[in-house]
Amino acid sequence: MKTSFINLIINLISKLKNGTNNAPRRQNAWILYRRDKSMNKEFEGLTTAIVSLKIREMWEKETWEVKELFSALSRLAEKRHIEQYGKNYRYQPVHMKKSKPNQQNKRNKRK
Repeated sequence: MKTSFINLIINLISKLKNGTNNAPRRQNAWILYRRDKSMNKEFEGLTTAIVSLKIREMWEKETWEVKELFSALSRLAEKRHIEQYGKNYRYQPVHMKKSKPNQQNKRNKRK
């Protein structure tokens, strides 16, 4: 397997995510598999939810060897992530604040 292919699949970003001080999340076998498969032209124009559903079905039918390949890529990605961001990394999700409904929506609900 060529190094450029591995770099394409793993795709570790050298800069921090979205301009914040958070490192990108480590990538597991499923994430790497989904990224690889979602590049197929058959998924063009489909919603993310449908693509994920179809790729999940593909993942469930994959052989042990294919799953082991992506597990190996995941271990490599983890090693590179540790080299780049340190081994004290801990995933800390940022929860989006729910926007308050505007006054018009409140009025419509009362009717």
